[in-house]
Amino acid sequence: IVYDSPCKSIPELTFALKEGVHLNIDNLQELERVRRILEEAAAGSTSVIGLRINPVVGAGAVANLSVATRKSKFGVVLGDAGSAERKQLVEILVQADFVSCVHVHTGSGGMSVTQMAQGAAAAVELAEIVNAARGPAQPKITVIDIGGGLPVSWGRDTPQSPSMGEYAGALQEAAPALFDGTFDRVITEFGAILNCKMAFFASIVEVTKETEDGQIA
Repeated sequence: IVYDSPCKSIPELTFALKEGVHLNIDNLQELERVRRILEEAAAGSTSVIGLRINPVVGAGAVANLSVATRKSKFGVVLGDAGSAERKQLVEILVQADFVSCVHVHTGSGGMSVTQMAQGAAAAVELAEIVNAARGPAQPKITVIDIGGGLPVSWGRDTPQSPSMGEYAGALQEAAPALFDGTFDRVITEFGAILNCKMAFFASIVEVTKETEDGQIA
């Protein structure tokens, strides 16, 4: 189970941490909530705790499903390399060493394979920078969650493009550390790409009506 909701209540956070559920934090306010819960109510939690970043790789073909622009309400904006924004985030994660995962979800459809691979690479880069900055006695970031969002090619007979293989190839090129054992675990959250073409619809006609062109159900 990966608990991702961007708007979790304190009781929900507390339950997840007490039960050892993988929890992805959405924002810095929630990070502080989790810190307090770990100190006061869930000491010794076994949860993997991630922080969702917004890699700001731009909008995709579907504006309403694009969550990697500066206007997105999801995740913490990563900021450009060398920016004060990024340096501040690194400092926060160095101190918040209960965070052992970086999470990214670049889009929910309409994103290019290049954009998605860039988002995953941004998560890897941040994890490596934070790990290098944490002291030898501090725990490291050992999990990367690259989310889902691979676009679906609609239509029963339409071949899937991009394919999982194409996405894997883009990831290997942009973020080889996902494949070389740098991290203990890499998590994906594919949804639509796995389910949208794997179902059928059935119904029973109870009543028909006569029209000039024949019967309709």
